[in-house]
Amino acid sequence: KDGLKALKDKAGNIGKFKVSKLYRSKCASCHGVNGNGIIGPKLYGQSTKEVLEKLTDYKLGRIESPVMRGILMSIEEKELKQLANEIGQFKNAK
Repeated sequence: KDGLKALKDKAGNIGKFKVSKLYRSKCASCHGVNGNGIIGPKLYGQSTKEVLEKLTDYKLGRIESPVMRGILMSIEEKELKQLANEIGQFKNAK
């Protein structure tokens, strides 16, 4: 019963979580609409600078991930910065 209530609370919170179309189209399917992680890891709790460094490293192949590299190859620097700014603002989703 507690588990069901937690799921309902979480579902209700997700509806309130606003993300950009860019994040929704490029990131949400693996990292979740709220950055809580699905297939990919949780994203919240990182600074904008940390996120931008990681996105850049994935794009350039310095961090090995064919999936991330494939997604980021077509994303311009301006969009990488937008994503980093957005993800850097994520709060710990409970």
